[in-house]
Amino acid sequence: MATKARKRGTIFFPWERGGRSLGWSALGPRLRLFVLAAVVLSAGVWLVSRADHRAKVRATRTAAATLKGAVALFRIDHGRCPRNVQELLRPPSGLPYVPTQPTDGWGRGFVLHCPGSTASPSADVVSAGENGAFDGTDDVQ
Repeated sequence: MATKARKRGTIFFPWERGGRSLGWSALGPRLRLFVLAAVVLSAGVWLVSRADHRAKVRATRTAAATLKGAVALFRIDHGRCPRNVQELLRPPSGLPYVPTQPTDGWGRGFVLHCPGSTASPSADVVSAGENGAFDGTDDVQ
């Protein structure tokens, strides 16, 4: 079976122009190593920052649970909700319900809504999250 000979001037793909390749193999070995190292480094930075974010969210949820427990104890002792987090630090009865000012994983304080927005008698403890604004996009409860 005879095959057609390709004309010398015919270009099928843009990288065939001039007889040189413009793909991955056209890069020199050092440049290929640099590109590969940059991709691996970028992926590593992304993974580390993601793990750091998850750790901060876990710390925030733990602090919020502690604060909810303190609100429940305050309500048992006083029969009402605390007005704010400061009232848990310096209650009218004397001993504080939390030893220090609770902060979220980003070092910011919490906002306390008591009674909460749900049907249960608990409080809503909200952190502004990573961006520091109570806009709902990354708030942690």
